[in-house]
Amino acid sequence: MGRSRKPFLDKSTNIFLRFTNIEIVQLLNQFNIEHKVPDLVWDDETIEALKKAIKDDLLKK
Repeated sequence: MGRSRKPFLDKSTNIFLRFTNIEIVQLLNQFNIEHKVPDLVWDDETIEALKKAIKDDLLKK
């Protein structure tokens, strides 16, 4: 016997959306999220903070 499964809404599903850096900056500007465009790359901590900010704004609309 297997263990019982959680209800669908109690789980999470990762949805991967591929955006170019130009599209990411457009989203940040659209949601008025403060950001600095780096010369080369965003560090992992910055990427996570920006993703959280975009997600929060998307969910409150």
